[in-house]
Amino acid sequence: MKLRYYRELRNLSQEELGNKIGYSRFGILNLEKGFNPIYYEEALRLGSTNEDSGVLVVYFSATGTTKGVAEKIAGITGADTYEIKAAQEYTDA
Repeated sequence: MKLRYYRELRNLSQEELGNKIGYSRFGILNLEKGFNPIYYEEALRLGSTNEDSGVLVVYFSATGTTKGVAEKIAGITGADTYEIKAAQEYTDA
């Protein structure tokens, strides 16, 4: 996730985004730098800061599990989805 890109696209400082989702400025910095992972609940809170639905949830799902999660996040946040498809089909082997 390019959190910094989307934060800057919305003209939000790290502190402003942190206030919206319950994080400190340093917490946002750690997410942006990749020091801390972004968990499902955090992704939902981040998506809920999107006032104009300019968000795209991009996913790859070999078995359908990730597709379900991506669609749930998109439904809650009002985002669009885009599925990345394998150039060659996966086999069970």
